Amino acid sequence: MTDITALIRRASLVILGIGTAAAVIAMCPTRPDTTVRRGAEVYQEYCIRCHGDAGQGVGGVRRINDRHLWNGPIDSVIVTLAYGAKARRDGSYLDDRRLTMPPIPYGDADIAAVTSYLYETFKGRRIDVDANDVRAVKDRHRATLLERMR
Repeated sequence: MTDITALIRRASLVILGIGTAAAVIAMCPTRPDTTVRRGAEVYQEYCIRCHGDAGQGVGGVRRINDRHLWNGPIDSVIVTLAYGAKARRDGSYLDDRRLTMPPIPYGDADIAAVTSYLYETFKGRRIDVDANDVRAVKDRHRATLLERMR
């Protein structure tokens, strides 16, 4: 084999190896499996008592397993988890007789984890949310509230 043929063969193998590595990396999830596992733990620790093991709702509490919420922006879910929500039993928001979902008493990383878990479990959609995303949503939410107060 001539030097040029050997060089071309080595270059081809390197290119093939880089292409294969890129394909494997592209197929790997960007979110560690521990994120969804932690989200499931948070749901079991805090959310299940009201929303049930399958999101069906318990004792008149809102179902979350078929809600329109999952079709809206992810920010809505994060804001609801971080700050809570109020609604009437019939689902409207216009009455003083309100059911209240308190904010979950967890940090930004756990809010991100439970958000990822909820989307994967109830929407069948894998999303990547981390603590930085939660902080950014909170910052935007605070800025909106401050703007409304002016």
